[in-house]
Amino acid sequence: MELCNSDNVDQDLYFLCDAQDEELKDLVNCLIYDKDYEKRFAETLSFSEEYQKYGDKYSYYWVRITEELKLFGGNTIANLFRLGKGVAYKEIVEDVAKEMKINFNSYDTVEEIENKLILRVFEDTWKNLTEEEKRNFVSEMEISDTDLTKQGITLAVQLCLKKGGFKTYQLAVIIANSVSKAILGRGLSFGTNAALTKYLSVFIGPVGWTFTGIWTLVDIASPAKRVTIPAVFYITLLRKQIRFRLETIK
Repeated sequence: MELCNSDNVDQDLYFLCDAQDEELKDLVNCLIYDKDYEKRFAETLSFSEEYQKYGDKYSYYWVRITEELKLFGGNTIANLFRLGKGVAYKEIVEDVAKEMKINFNSYDTVEEIENKLILRVFEDTWKNLTEEEKRNFVSEMEISDTDLTKQGITLAVQLCLKKGGFKTYQLAVIIANSVSKAILGRGLSFGTNAALTKYLSVFIGPVGWTFTGIWTLVDIASPAKRVTIPAVFYITLLRKQIRFRLETIK
């Protein structure tokens, strides 16, 4: 794995030093390939020395991968003045939150804003589910079904996200996979086994409708937005996935 000191890495992305190759694959594909699986015009990762040397051993150059995302997070002219270093990851997350009309505070941590992104997608999707689909979901997630109102289920999901563990990871997989399907036309390649995402198909359609509405509000003329939105959801998932994996092997 790539070695680095804490001075040259965005601290909100430092957890990726524990990522495995297969866990980083979807993020790398998002940065390099568009919805038609054609290389993005502005991407530089596939031409980098690290990519040429290590290929699909993504964990060997995870820092370079994060740098690519940070470049997409800033516009081209601004990046020139930043000496090609892009923007801080927190700025990217905040920008995605603004695009999705999510309220957050400047003192919110990156993970708190990421959780608000998951919650927003969940809330918009929940209202498009049938009663049977709702009950199936709360059963799978082991959430009390005594209150299936929007307020009741929102509170339950908020608590789930704060609590962490397998169910939080499971929820993040469901949302990230559905967002990937909706924006990039392809789901996750890792972590979506049948047992983990039993009711995944229930969310794919409704999340697609959610992002059809959100997409009309986003500056789709900006290629960067087509990268940063799904990439932030991938990283949100990776943060929970890696933490869950590390806690499991303790």
